[in-house]
Amino acid sequence: MTSNLTLAYELAKHVNSEYLRLSGESYFNHVQKTVKLLQDIGITDEELLALAYLHHTFDLSNEFKNEITTKFGKEMCELIEKYNKLRNSEIKEIPARDLNQKLTVPTFLNLTQDIKLIVLRLADKTSNSTTTYALPADIRAKAVDRALYLYDPVCQLLGLYQFSHILQTESFKVLNPGEYLRISEFIKKTLPKLKKTLTEIEQFLIEMLAENNIKAKVEWRIKNMYSIYKKTERKNQRAESLYDIAALRILVNTVEECYKTEDLLKQLWEVLQNQRDDYIQKPKPSGYKSIHNVFYVSKNMPLEIQIKTYQMHEENEFGHASHLIYKMGDVILKQLKSDPELLKGIYYQNASNEKMWVFSKCVYVFTPKGDIIELEKGSNLIDFAYAIHAGLGHSCAGGIVNGQIQKLEYQLKDGDRVDIKTISSKKKPSEDWLKIVKTRRAKFHIRKALKLD
Repeated sequence: MTSNLTLAYELAKHVNSEYLRLSGESYFNHVQKTVKLLQDIGITDEELLALAYLHHTFDLSNEFKNEITTKFGKEMCELIEKYNKLRNSEIKEIPARDLNQKLTVPTFLNLTQDIKLIVLRLADKTSNSTTTYALPADIRAKAVDRALYLYDPVCQLLGLYQFSHILQTESFKVLNPGEYLRISEFIKKTLPKLKKTLTEIEQFLIEMLAENNIKAKVEWRIKNMYSIYKKTERKNQRAESLYDIAALRILVNTVEECYKTEDLLKQLWEVLQNQRDDYIQKPKPSGYKSIHNVFYVSKNMPLEIQIKTYQMHEENEFGHASHLIYKMGDVILKQLKSDPELLKGIYYQNASNEKMWVFSKCVYVFTPKGDIIELEKGSNLIDFAYAIHAGLGHSCAGGIVNGQIQKLEYQLKDGDRVDIKTISSKKKPSEDWLKIVKTRRAKFHIRKALKLD
């Protein structure tokens, strides 16, 4: 541990050790777990790790601000304050399951403009998920909802799959402890024999493919219990009857070898009908590529096998991050070409150590129901109203933003909660609105209503 991290550790221990959470653990134990979660996904950025140690410092005592500034610089104080702002900006009143997951990531990014804070927030909430059981019933239910419907989707979109796994598992324990225990016992009972079989298949495939001049890497895994549970719900089956509680992955060098490998497997084993997906020819919307097929590796054991190239595997793992990079401009793209490993570090920093203005052309605001609306920067209440419905736009008379009455020309900010107020007798917009609206949609509907085209 470097001197800066040692200082952060010692200060966090001094400030946080005496304060206890509802679970009975100290805040210091919580920040230690948060730091370890970040380290477990390969983060070595000292500023982020120090921030993880110190992120609850201001909650508990403001007297340490001067000490933090002296020891770590004013930038660290600013990061802690920005992190607290992010926490307070989250929409806590709206049920998480009602949020529009597609726009959650850009909303979070725009609220912070620094992906380090996003990753810390996710690590913080992942750590919190391990003590959800200690919360009162009503708060516990909301915490599980937010873990599954807000933080988990963000983790998946950013490629933070280790966090996602923990969030799902810990939430599942609270959500349905009976099913969790039953599936856990089933896996425990099945695992010894299953591991032996999968290990034998792994070794056999490596040798068989090598004999056919395919140098392959073969891996297997047991799927997490929450995903097994969700599948039992969708298919109305018990876990014992599901064929895909385990999956095997084959990595090869070329696309041609992917199809050759699948053909070889078809010669070995019978396939389970109607289970094949070719995501190489037709990638998923996220860009995911692979061949998926299910083979009877023994009479009573269908096994899902995924076949992809090493490059596809890397892109599948880090593809969401690369999508964010391409919105960042030429500076990052040039550095990516010279340093492909940079892609793996995008979760917590960009190449030049500057803040990330990834979605700077847009503003993300919430409806009263919790839907996220994406608008151009500079949009106002009229633009927002027309984004919902033309009729709402025509009768718009102002709005309540974050609990405050605002005029029509109020420029929306990321994270604003907006409730449009209308005049029921008003059927047409004002021509003056054309001078202040920003979006093409609003201009189109105004001109159409006024018959100006």
